[in-house]
Amino acid sequence: MGDADAPVTVVEYASVTCPHCATFHQEIFPEIKANYIETGKVRFIFREFPTAPANLSVAGSMLARCAAEKRGDDAYFVILGALFQSQRTWIYGESPRDELLKIASQAGMSSEDFDACVKRQDLLDLINENINEGSEKYGINSTPSFVVEGQTRHFSNAEDFSKALDEALEKKTDGGADSE
Repeated sequence: MGDADAPVTVVEYASVTCPHCATFHQEIFPEIKANYIETGKVRFIFREFPTAPANLSVAGSMLARCAAEKRGDDAYFVILGALFQSQRTWIYGESPRDELLKIASQAGMSSEDFDACVKRQDLLDLINENINEGSEKYGINSTPSFVVEGQTRHFSNAEDFSKALDEALEKKTDGGADSE
């Protein structure tokens, strides 16, 4: 999400079944999106890092990826938002599949599309690659975790996140001035 040429890149490792991730996306992310992503300062990349119940986390992540293939990158974040917003309902409800299908339908996915999506080995392999990269390259072991310009960070509020982004932007600006 955001300008591919933005001066700062943030990678979030998160799980659609993680309550702390849901809180981040509902309470902190909108401010970060408005102030940094939509202004072209930050490119934001979401990487799946499934947590318990892992089967539901993986299924939700796969649905977001299938939605993006069907409707474009924005659909990915629409599905992620819906998964975070209704997390308790689809994880702990009587029929997680039915609840996930309701969410998938927001991206125009049918029941058949849903079933085909969650059976895709290529998506499972991609999610496992994200897990391995996060663990091995960045030491990710909890969610949500953020990699800001290559440095693994954890934030509990928008103020701390903004401060880290401002510092990263300042380094980019200072670094650019020094090299000219």
